Amino acid sequence: MIGLLAAAIPLAFYLAYPSTYWNFDGVACAAALELGNPVYLFHAQHLLYGFLGFLAWKLLLPLGMHRALPALQMFTSVLASASLYVLWRVLAALSKDAWLAFFLTCAAGFSAVFWMWSVEAQVYSLGVLGLAAATFFLLSEDAPLRMRRVGFWHGVAVLGHLVHGLWMIPASYWIYKRKLPVRPYLAAFVGTVAVAYTAVAVFVLRPYHGHGDWLSHWIKGSLGLSADRSLAWHWPGGSGILQWTQATPGVLWGTWTSDAGPVAPWIHGLTLLSILFLAGWTARSARRGKSSALVIFNGIWLGSYAIFFSTWEPRTLCYRMSDLIPFTLLLMSACLVWPARRWRLAIAGCWMASLGVINFFTVARPLHNSLNNETYQQTLALARLTPVQSLYLTPGGLSWMYLLYFTGRSAWNVHTLSMNEFDKSWSALQPRPALYAANVLLQDPAAAPWLAHHHLKMLPGLSWLEVS
Repeated sequence: MIGLLAAAIPLAFYLAYPSTYWNFDGVACAAALELGNPVYLFHAQHLLYGFLGFLAWKLLLPLGMHRALPALQMFTSVLASASLYVLWRVLAALSKDAWLAFFLTCAAGFSAVFWMWSVEAQVYSLGVLGLAAATFFLLSEDAPLRMRRVGFWHGVAVLGHLVHGLWMIPASYWIYKRKLPVRPYLAAFVGTVAVAYTAVAVFVLRPYHGHGDWLSHWIKGSLGLSADRSLAWHWPGGSGILQWTQATPGVLWGTWTSDAGPVAPWIHGLTLLSILFLAGWTARSARRGKSSALVIFNGIWLGSYAIFFSTWEPRTLCYRMSDLIPFTLLLMSACLVWPARRWRLAIAGCWMASLGVINFFTVARPLHNSLNNETYQQTLALARLTPVQSLYLTPGGLSWMYLLYFTGRSAWNVHTLSMNEFDKSWSALQPRPALYAANVLLQDPAAAPWLAHHHLKMLPGLSWLEVS
């Protein structure tokens, strides 16, 4: 019952305050589900989220959820809650204290990055669930088929996102330290991943669209997001580890990442107290405790992910959602060095309360207010001011995706079609529809020369131009 509470309380907040931030990938995934082409349900780097989200959406259709986006958000919240329940089981088994596990689990669920990406339609919660389950079986006492279960759930994590192949590094340390059988783990892991990718290749990609340039782009995934679809590693250079470090406080405290305008002074004050509390708690615990195998395991986990993400978009916090598992296990170890249980519970309870309050006001409530989503408001206003049959030129990104999904209008990404080709297509339409362009295209080399040969008129109160 305590474990269910540890999952249900965060879930209640997630469902009560769904996000209206609507990130690009989430809206694109929802659009893909609504198109219904089986190929669009599978992504090379996070194979199963779209497919499982499609099944969840179909189950919710009888409840009146006709659009895929809110269904995906609910699905993501449920996955995140399930991972919290498994995390509670890990903490309760290791600490032998169900209430300590409860406070620490809720704190993880209320952390800024976990909360935000549990209310957004995004892939990361599926990988977190797989890692939580793999960790539970890896750290548990001997049980039938233990290592096969570790391998299976690690495979699920990789099918949630390929980056979780990195978990093999800390897992290898624990397997070596505990002299656990490695073959059952590897067989189950490789088998789970191989069967899933083979099934998609044979039953989806090959019969529907598995050839030519499209297949090449599919395999590249996020590595092929450059304008010409060539391979590109999103590395910031030698400053990567510094950028990763600077972004790290945003994993815990939304005060660093709030996009809803100024944060109240008392929230800044509470954030400072929370930071000092965490620093004092861990520093004193480090002096009292010893470096155990569990601490080293979690340190290797955090370190291996940190090294990788310092080379790939180090400021992108959604990748850090899985960090809450090893971080919370380290906090549990820091609690256990305190001999008095009342102090352990007080420390964990204060930590949970501080993150809950701070991130409710800096993450949950701002993201729930669609007035804070400027792109969405601009999109709605543009749709009200312009004819239904209009065409819209965009630089891609949110404005493009929002027009397509939320208004059903025809929008063009100037980076996927040359302006000469667009001009021919537009001119050939009879009657020729009204054309509007995002004003940022005036600085875009792909569109600015073409726009310079047309009459442009700024729409009142909007960052859009009427083109004639």
